Amino acid sequence: MSALQEFSAIKSDDDLYAFLKRYALVEDLNAEKPASIGRGVLGVYVGQIEGHAVQVTHRWRDPSGPFQNEPDIHKAILQMAGVGYKEVEYEG
Repeated sequence: MSALQEFSAIKSDDDLYAFLKRYALVEDLNAEKPASIGRGVLGVYVGQIEGHAVQVTHRWRDPSGPFQNEPDIHKAILQMAGVGYKEVEYEG
């Protein structure tokens, strides 16, 4: 199974953190993490997979409106140089 296929199967933060650990991706502490009310960046991770530079951005957003209580939505975005781009979204 390719890294893109593995990434596509992520359904939770635990799955995402296991993926990051499996490929030894580390948090980019210098990455900009913009945030606003109801959304933001939880982390940016970098490294190499199969000889390709990769970046994973972990974001969240709150879909709730006034007087609503809905779970946050987490999105992880994998950018793999020369190979492709993949997004997954799940309840946080």
